[in-house]
Amino acid sequence: MHNLQPQVYRTQKELLYLVKFNSTDVLKDTNEQKLRFHQLYRGMQLGNLYKNKVLITFKDSLNNLLMINTTIWGLTQKSIILKRGVTIPISSILKVE
Repeated sequence: MHNLQPQVYRTQKELLYLVKFNSTDVLKDTNEQKLRFHQLYRGMQLGNLYKNKVLITFKDSLNNLLMINTTIWGLTQKSIILKRGVTIPISSILKVE
């Protein structure tokens, strides 16, 4: 039996303007959504206080898995804000490391 892991593509924030996102949340469980928000908030604090980067895995509108290593500068109820005003919808984010 083959272990088929989905391909994860690394990207850069300068290319995120090309990415299209779905409006539906990739996480269906409310507890997972709350945990994701807390992880994003912690990532924002690390970015603002210590200039630390986090690894964010998210899905685009074609269900491709994308990964970016970046600093989170801001956080709203619906999006994270990266450098130069680049945003990613929170509903598209699978995990934060």
